[in-house]
Amino acid sequence: MPWLKMLKGETPGRTFPLNKEVTVLGRDAACEIVLSDHGVSKRHAKISSKDDGFHIEDLLSTNGTKVGNRYLTEIRRLDDGDPIEIGDTQFVFSETGSTILSVLDVSSTSERQIVMVRPEEKLHAILEIARELGGTIDLDGVLGKVLETLFRILPQAGRGFILLKVEGADHLILRASKFRQQDAVSPTFSRTIFNHVTREGQAILCEDIGADDRFGDSPSVKESQIRTMICVPLWDRERHSVGVIQIDTQDEHGRFEEDDLELMVAIAGPVSVAIENSRLHALAVKQADMEREAHDARAVQLAIIPEKMPHLPGYEFWHFYEPARSVGGDYFDYRPIPKSEPPFAQPPDRWAIAIGDVSGKGMPAALLMARLSSEVRLLIQTELNPARVVDRLNRDLCASRTDERFITFLLVLLDGERHELRVVNAGHMGPMIRRSDGRIEVIGEEQSGPPLGIMEDQVYGAMITSINSGDVVLLYTDGVNEALDNEGRLFGIELLKQTLATAPVEVGKVGDSILNAVRHHVAGRTQSDDITLLCFGRS
Repeated sequence: MPWLKMLKGETPGRTFPLNKEVTVLGRDAACEIVLSDHGVSKRHAKISSKDDGFHIEDLLSTNGTKVGNRYLTEIRRLDDGDPIEIGDTQFVFSETGSTILSVLDVSSTSERQIVMVRPEEKLHAILEIARELGGTIDLDGVLGKVLETLFRILPQAGRGFILLKVEGADHLILRASKFRQQDAVSPTFSRTIFNHVTREGQAILCEDIGADDRFGDSPSVKESQIRTMICVPLWDRERHSVGVIQIDTQDEHGRFEEDDLELMVAIAGPVSVAIENSRLHALAVKQADMEREAHDARAVQLAIIPEKMPHLPGYEFWHFYEPARSVGGDYFDYRPIPKSEPPFAQPPDRWAIAIGDVSGKGMPAALLMARLSSEVRLLIQTELNPARVVDRLNRDLCASRTDERFITFLLVLLDGERHELRVVNAGHMGPMIRRSDGRIEVIGEEQSGPPLGIMEDQVYGAMITSINSGDVVLLYTDGVNEALDNEGRLFGIELLKQTLATAPVEVGKVGDSILNAVRHHVAGRTQSDDITLLCFGRS
């Protein structure tokens, strides 16, 4: 049978069965539940039984009726466990045979309300625990001290433990426990109780919990033989529940009071802050480790990227490289190509110029980029045909690939003696050449094969073109042509061609002009992709 239990008032703990269709509460002797509190009107409120449950209505009382944290302005359906406040009298509504003695909404309980009912010893305990927890990041030791303090000021406590959620998961771990009896068995706790407390955000005080319809069916509750229990939620800075503190006793003569519940709620505040501080500290340490690793990876990657440009008489070189993150998937390199027979040119008059873009960004792309760099350097020294170099790179990548990443790649062989280019394209943007008369040509796109790592049996071919005096060659990754402005528009190939066509004659100024045009286009927007630019030309 549903009933009201008085939590605060003339007879705390008394229960009032709701066995009539209408139950009126007030000071009038004709009411079903008579309250002598002077803050209560003669006919203050009524509870009615309807098909869908029990409903409460304020009867235009002088001081109003509160359910939960709100005053009634209309008829409201009562939910199991709802606290009801009429004047200075407090009830809890139950339709399931609940043995909850008191409920505190943690989010609304003010420090002033708690401190007013604290004896000196208990207030001292709150301050002591707050001092212990202040600024600490070593939770395990301090949480044990919290329980020790609670046991000192709550002599009826037989067991206590603190449970916390695992970060990113839904299961619990025991972080601290204490027993009054040294030979006590390992703690058992009820997932049902935990879910109730954390879901409702309420601290609860129960007695004879095994008889409670909501909790009594839990095997852990039955095994524990708990007589009286306080369970209080812990929370993070967004008020999400992260765990509980529970104190209970199996002694039928021991009993917790409502002010003990308020004490626990007061203590839960600094404990929650300490837990959040510990979590934030762990995140900061993890972030610092990641930043240090990223810094080290960036240093390694920059060591792979060539610092010096080729020295080839009659030619000038310029390059720019900037990853979108600490490390990136763009790649470029210059490697001298040895002749197969003497006389060997000093300095070398043939150079391999490689540029590529690994799909994706960050550390995985950077690792694949590092592997590509080492393989290109090895193959350039042993294979004189650039098309076969690309064939070999593609087969090796297809054979060992463990994910869906691929690489767009361009290998250019510059012959400074014959003044010609051999271009092998694996799904990359073709080189742009500004001829000395101002024409813009794109080389090798029609002969392009798929990116590396897609088709293992692909055979790549080379496109040959001459380099004349005054010609400038541009190689780039898609971080250039796909750079976005604040309205989401691409820099684009056509604007890139226009910028190249109108740039000054000098190779270095060509590169600067294109880079400045890209920066002007994005207008301060965060870089969304790695950017690599290479320019070289014949004087």
